[in-house]
Formats: sequence, C-alpha cells, structure tokens
Amino acid sequence: CDYDLDQLLIGTILFTLLTYLFPTVLVYYLTFVGRRLAVIMAQGLLEIMLGLLNHNPALYVALRVRDPQMFPGGVCYDTNSKYERRFIEAAWHMPGSPVRLSRDPIPLSARNRMNVTVLHMRSLPIPVSALFFQYYQIWVQFSATYLSQGIL
Repeated sequence: CDYDLDQLLIGTILFTLLTYLFPTVLVYYLTFVGRRLAVIMAQGLLEIMLGLLNHNPALYVALRVRDPQMFPGGVCYDTNSKYERRFIEAAWHMPGSPVRLSRDPIPLSARNRMNVTVLHMRSLPIPVSALFFQYYQIWVQFSATYLSQGIL
C-alpha cells in the first residue's frame, strides 16, 4: 500500500480527531439525555401529585369502609321466604285507600283477596374498584404520555 504523505497525514489527523472526540461527544449526549429524562420524570411526578391532590379519594374510601350502602352500585331483587305466604286485600270499594298485607294464609273470600309474590329489594354497594376506576384511566394516559418508547 503506497500512500502519499498528504493522505497519511489527513488519515492520521482524522483518526486522532475521531478517537479523542468520540468520548467527548458521547458524554455530552448522555449528559443532556439524562437531564431531559430527569425533567420529564419530574414533570410526570408533579402531574401525578397534582392529580392525587385534586382527586383525593380518602373521603370516599373512608365512607365506603364506614357504610358500604352509602354509595349504591345497583339493586338486587329476590323473593324472600318469610313473605312468601302473604295475601293482599283488595280495596275495590275504596279508591285511594292503602293496600294492606295480611298474614292469614287462608283467604276469607276469593273475590276480596288475591295471592301475591313479594319481592325484596336490596341495594348493592359500589365495588371498591369502581372508586379507583378514574385513577386507572389517568395512569393509562400518563403511561402513554411519559413512558412511551419514543420518550425513553
């Protein structure tokens, strides 16, 4: 390999520059990438803290523990056996009068009384997971914004 003196000098200068400048450029790049990630993480942490302070569920959790029926989540109907043999007295002759339940299983006359099924309605409390559903949605949005592959 015959190289001229000019080619050897340019090759040596370029090799030396690249060899000694590469670590400097790498440290410069890593320093600023680290600072950018620190700023993004600090911003995300502050946003989480702001969201928790704005939407603090401590009151809801304390009320849910104290009285689960306070936050209704639905209704459940069931037939209860203790009300199964009741009869209702029809008040055909008195419009607007209240309906009375009787404990007598044998009707006095078939045209005055009729057999009814009594439904017992219970209130179902809202599940605890439903109290934290909005926090899950906020976490999904936060993850998509601050923990995506493009950011990292």
